[in-house]
Amino acid sequence: MLLALKKLWSLVRNYWYIPAILIAIVVLTILMGGRTPNALINAFRKARETHRKEVETIDRIHAEEIKKRNQALVTFHKRMAAIEMEYADQQKELDQHKLKEIEKLVKANADDPTELTKRIAEATGFEFVLPGDAW
Repeated sequence: MLLALKKLWSLVRNYWYIPAILIAIVVLTILMGGRTPNALINAFRKARETHRKEVETIDRIHAEEIKKRNQALVTFHKRMAAIEMEYADQQKELDQHKLKEIEKLVKANADDPTELTKRIAEATGFEFVLPGDAW
C-alpha cells in the first residue's frame, strides 16, 4: 500500500499537467481540423517515459530494502540460535557444577542432616526453613 502511494504521489507531484496536455491535444486536434500537434504529443511521451523511470527507481529501492530486511532477519535468527545454544551449554555446565558441589556437601555432612540441608540450600539458592519455624 505504501509503495502504491509513493508511486501515485510521484505521478501527481511531477505530472499534474498530463491531463492538461491531453485536453489541449484534443482541443487543438479539433481546432486544426484533425491534425495532431506533434510538440504536445512529444511532451506527453517524454513525461510518460520520465514517470516510468521514476517508478522503476522506486521499485528498485523497495526491492533493495526488502533484501536488506531479509538479510537482517537471517542474521538475527542465526545470532539468536547461537546465543540460545551458548545459554543451554552454560546452563548445563552450571547444573553439573551444582551437582558436584552437592555431592561434596553430602559426603562432608553425611552425619548432620540439618547442616547438610542448610549447605544444600545455600548452594542451590533454596530457602531453608526448620519445621518449627514454618509458622
